[in-house]
Amino acid sequence: MKRQLLNLLVATVIVFSCSKDDSSSGEEIPKSNLKEIESFEFLASDNEGLDTDVVASIDESEKLITATMPVGTDISNLKPSIQSSPLSKVTPSDQTRIDFTQAVEYAVTAEDETSIIYNVNIEVAKSSEAKVTSFNLLTSINSDGTDSNQIYYDIEANIDETNKTIKLTIPEGSIDSGLIPSIEFSVGATITPSPEDVLVEGVNYTVTAENGDTNTYSLLIEYTPNERKILIDLYQANLENLLNWDITSLNIAEWEGITLYDQRVTQIDLTNKNIENLIPQIGKLTQLTDLVVQNTDSALKMNSIPEEIGNLTNLRSLFLNGNNINSIPASIGNLTQLDRLALNSNRIAWLPEELGNLTNLKWLILSDNNIQFLPISVGNLTSLTELFLNNNQLQEIPEELGNLKEIKVLRLRTNKLISLNNSVIDMTQIETVDLAYNDFQQFPSQLIEMDNLKNILFDGNDLQTVPATLGDMNNLETASFYRNKLFLIPEELGNLTNLKTLNIQRNFLFGIPQPVCDLETNYGTQIIKDNRTDCY
Repeated sequence: MKRQLLNLLVATVIVFSCSKDDSSSGEEIPKSNLKEIESFEFLASDNEGLDTDVVASIDESEKLITATMPVGTDISNLKPSIQSSPLSKVTPSDQTRIDFTQAVEYAVTAEDETSIIYNVNIEVAKSSEAKVTSFNLLTSINSDGTDSNQIYYDIEANIDETNKTIKLTIPEGSIDSGLIPSIEFSVGATITPSPEDVLVEGVNYTVTAENGDTNTYSLLIEYTPNERKILIDLYQANLENLLNWDITSLNIAEWEGITLYDQRVTQIDLTNKNIENLIPQIGKLTQLTDLVVQNTDSALKMNSIPEEIGNLTNLRSLFLNGNNINSIPASIGNLTQLDRLALNSNRIAWLPEELGNLTNLKWLILSDNNIQFLPISVGNLTSLTELFLNNNQLQEIPEELGNLKEIKVLRLRTNKLISLNNSVIDMTQIETVDLAYNDFQQFPSQLIEMDNLKNILFDGNDLQTVPATLGDMNNLETASFYRNKLFLIPEELGNLTNLKTLNIQRNFLFGIPQPVCDLETNYGTQIIKDNRTDCY
């Protein structure tokens, strides 16, 4: 600034002196020959992308102007701010945007029309950043559906900048399919090995910054079950299946009966799809919460349950009904999150003690099998609310069944029971007891103690009478004694004012007490009886 003021003062003195001489002598005033670039700047206010002003260095002896711009600056369209000697002119002007990717010449012309050339060299600072910013495996590059080992969803690696690691979780076997990563890294940097190279386990990636600084990242690979391959193996192990799957499709969420969450299989429903073989690999689908392989209407049926099913520890419901399964593996005891288990309509003859580990089970269906006895451990299933054991070969039930204090529905229809033990009195929440088609000759007195009982089903037994105390069961809504040997019913049943249905058909009754008949007219009870059974 001092220099600029001095030059201006000198020029003013010269002009003033010349003017004075001209006025006195009439001689021509000499023109200024000053032609220097005094400052060369790039102002942030004039140049998008600059956060601060950049002042260039001027080497007057070499007539060279240099500046280093911040990393990443686009120097192809910059507008400089230039100060030059008084009365001089700069070309190009500082109103012109210039491409500084190559050296630029600036001419400074003095008032006397003499000129000089300045060379302006602008460069961009070299980045010291050497980072891997993203590391992905894309199906668009790596998969066409022809190889079951191929990845079937896009995979994003976790980059730990502190420890310089790239953690990649990929399906088992997929590394053998020749994976090509998609890698992004710092601008201006280079990386080795090349992103175009096939992924190799244990490789290190070195990123070299523009200024030569380097960082090396270790690739860490973890494997997750290749669930698409497992499903394809299941498909191919059941050649007569009725599954409508396009096994070349990468989107397994579109496959019939398959539900995903976060790219993991969580539900499988293969109802009536002719599945004979539940392959051992099914045990690797560890995020499964629901597995259904019902074959009630299928020509082909499963004969066994693989031991590996015990690895599915997140299962909440398991439905394998309508098959030819004859045993349950002990590993089923590992499924402690299970709350619904249906194994009805199979050929199961015995139950493993490990079944008692399923303490969260609420709903257990074992009807239509060949079960002759229940393990003592069934008493551990204290969360059960419904237990179905219809159409088996049971001759007794264990005392431990009385531990099931939450149970509301107990179905033991079509077995060989002749009595109940006293432990059932402890089932204080029970509402429905189905003991139809057993061998009872006497009504179980224990049922009278069950205050919440609403439905009792005693069809197809050998009862000759029912106790008068049955009339004290005020909550009873259904009482069915179809096809027994009843020759009388107590008039105390007329006290059951909440009764909706009373079935006494196909017995040896000569008549019905009038108080019982009055239930029909006074309370709308439906009394199902033989045509010739009248009131008395």
